[in-house]
Amino acid sequence: MVRSLRNVSNDGIELNDTEVEEAFNDLADIMDTMMTNNCGFDKAVKLERKADEGFGEWLEAALLAIGYR
Repeated sequence: MVRSLRNVSNDGIELNDTEVEEAFNDLADIMDTMMTNNCGFDKAVKLERKADEGFGEWLEAALLAIGYR
């Protein structure tokens, strides 16, 4: 996912530079949540979105680009 965010134009993810930086911050938050709650990626995303409904709007496009979903 990090590689996809670094090369958004190659993977068809339409984000500008500011949005990419925000996506990296969101990804760091997801990783922190995974560690602090001892959970997997999907649960961490659900927890983050419970706190912030608009969290990680970029996620679906990135996950599709890497073949996760």
